[in-house]
Amino acid sequence: MSDRERISIPKHFSSLEETGEFWDTHDLGDYWDQTKEVEMSFRPKPRSLRVLPCPECGSLAMKRVWGPCPLQDGTVIPDLERFPCSRCRANFFGGAAIRTIAAFRKRSSRYKKLKEYRP
Repeated sequence: MSDRERISIPKHFSSLEETGEFWDTHDLGDYWDQTKEVEMSFRPKPRSLRVLPCPECGSLAMKRVWGPCPLQDGTVIPDLERFPCSRCRANFFGGAAIRTIAAFRKRSSRYKKLKEYRP
């Protein structure tokens, strides 16, 4: 875009829609010289803080967590996403977690068979 065709970036937009319309029809690369560097930081809320209803007891006491997870058979999966209920202590797992548990048990059973096979 030539300098004659280019307009300045507006100092203030009247709405988010106006901002979106402007940037939908303009390329930031053409306006790079009109921008300035700024410092900013933010702290996103951890995803584990979202509370969900428990299908077992109905209370709003389930949170999404990642970390070591002991299963009922004594197996501990080192890094697993799960949804434990702090009220009834039930654990719920998504599809990816179920596949991780299955793969972990499969590896563990192979290791046990190899260990038992050795004289």
